[in-house]
Amino acid sequence: MKGLRAANRYAKSFLKLGIDQGKVEELYADMKLVANTIHDSRDLAVMLHSPIVKTDNKITVLKKIFESKISKPSMEFINLITRKRRETLLEEIANEVVKQYKEYKGIMTAEVIAAVSMSEDMKKKILSMISEKAGAQVELIEKTDPSLIGGFIIKFGDRQYDASVAHRLKELRKVFSENPFIREM
Repeated sequence: MKGLRAANRYAKSFLKLGIDQGKVEELYADMKLVANTIHDSRDLAVMLHSPIVKTDNKITVLKKIFESKISKPSMEFINLITRKRRETLLEEIANEVVKQYKEYKGIMTAEVIAAVSMSEDMKKKILSMISEKAGAQVELIEKTDPSLIGGFIIKFGDRQYDASVAHRLKELRKVFSENPFIREM
């Protein structure tokens, strides 16, 4: 809980810096890259959490990975976090920056789970439908789950729309199991 509170505070300060300097989009993109990189690299995550690796070595590794890919303020922010020995929270802080940026911009996240990968045309239709219903800008996260058999599930906000074949089969199974008609001989 303490870590989440600290991550929230660091993210809030960093986002405020971006707003004040007019670089909020750039810093958002940087933190999105940092969060994804740490999430995708188990070795990097282990190194950041290791008490054996010295702070200077962690800073050197982080510079080699990110210095050419992110802006100077973002790199300085990462150095500050590492010097304050909060590098174990770096992924959480980056994720919190992304979350707070979306709140600041009024961007809603919607998740679409489909049985197979969707076409670009289908994604655009779903995105426009959700944007219209939500009355906000929407970011679409696509996932595939073959167990749905066909169709898709859309989750946004506190709503869920299930148009999967697996869901329809489950409903039919329920209807047939509750059928009071018993054939007599």
